[in-house]
Amino acid sequence: MYGYDLNDVIDDCAFIEVYRGGVKELLSPEKADEVKACFAAMNEGGYEMPGYGVSIDSLTREEMKNGVWVRLVYSERRYRGEIPFESLLVKVDKDYCGYNLIREYEGKYQGRVFYYNLKEGNTMQSLYNLLCE
Repeated sequence: MYGYDLNDVIDDCAFIEVYRGGVKELLSPEKADEVKACFAAMNEGGYEMPGYGVSIDSLTREEMKNGVWVRLVYSERRYRGEIPFESLLVKVDKDYCGYNLIREYEGKYQGRVFYYNLKEGNTMQSLYNLLCE
């Protein structure tokens, strides 16, 4: 759909933060590599779908106070197609069988999101377990 694989986009981030119940943790490079590998395995056999959802910054920031979230932060602005972002935020729920990639652009989680649908029968359980162990 975009000319390059979503796993390449995930793998290209400069660092990863995890939010658990609103508390931020910067992952070590080693743990970040584990998270990237987990995304790649989880995404195998899945596919990106047109993202019709949108994020509203204030609502997204309020939701980040609960649950588990992964923030992929890039060293410079990136584009997926013509859509810019500086970081991508993913809510991690063990029962989800797909996930939104919420774009942060110019300091706000606002606007169109990307969506990735996991292979039938797969969930985010492995990523959830990795982040919550």
